[in-house]
Amino acid sequence: MANGRVMWQWLRLIFTIFAIGYIAWYLAAHSDKLAGLRIFTATELALLLLLYLGDWAIRTVEFRYVIGRLGAAIGLIEALTIMSATSLLNYLPLNAGMFVRARILKRHKDIPYALYIALMSLILFAAVSASGLVGLIALFAHGGAGVWLIGDYHAGTVLVVLLACGIVAPIVVLRLPTGLVAERNLWLFDRLHALLQGWRRIDFRAYLYLCGLAVIKVVFLGFRLWICLRVLQVQDSLLLGITFAAVSTIILIVNVTPSGIGIRELLIAALAELLGVGFADGMLAAGLDRVVAIVFAVASGAPGLLYLRTRKML
Repeated sequence: MANGRVMWQWLRLIFTIFAIGYIAWYLAAHSDKLAGLRIFTATELALLLLLYLGDWAIRTVEFRYVIGRLGAAIGLIEALTIMSATSLLNYLPLNAGMFVRARILKRHKDIPYALYIALMSLILFAAVSASGLVGLIALFAHGGAGVWLIGDYHAGTVLVVLLACGIVAPIVVLRLPTGLVAERNLWLFDRLHALLQGWRRIDFRAYLYLCGLAVIKVVFLGFRLWICLRVLQVQDSLLLGITFAAVSTIILIVNVTPSGIGIRELLIAALAELLGVGFADGMLAAGLDRVVAIVFAVASGAPGLLYLRTRKML
């Protein structure tokens, strides 16, 4: 088991180095694209800031909601700082922020690790369902009756199937009976059983509430990508930005690299190529959004870490 974890850590490191290295090489080879970039206008920067603040607020609401479902209370300032600090730490290897958040809840709210993982996975499932719905709406609004023929290699058809599966698959998984995996005093079976039990803490109405919050997050990400595409002077790109946001959220449900860095940019670039926007424009748009995301993560996360440190929560 330990050897498997070490191997996975090495694979993640290799993926991260490869993805970032490829992006750096590609941008260097296409420096003409960089030379033609215009800077964000004051209005665009203000909109990006509002979208990031909105995303922070929504993730905090999600966090407090699932903690509240366990009968634990967490203050607004406390929740905001935990989310900002751990979002910054997620840029470290192994998405360290996720583990720090689990440790804080274990030490200060007496929430077991297995239950934390179960509830956080519910948020991920809600994000996938919401992304499937939002992506389908955006894709059909963009392509109309010809959505099946959008892009090369029938990319529209493939995306429709992927997004539809994104809506249905999480609901099917969440409906699995707890008796499907019985406790057998084995690590894997015990964790799976605990996971299924944890999912039962959230009823379907609560899951729909989480899906509603996730819809807002996906739309916010779509608007951010739209602003970045506008900087690249890609016209009529709002629906495409939302489609990129939805598909990338589904595929990157598990981050192979810290905060999906590198992989997300390559994925959006590939989607942009398939949908006729262009690989370079897709990569640059995702890269611009990443730069702003990192700046925001540092600006909000550093004070959050200091606050948690002074409160002796780290």
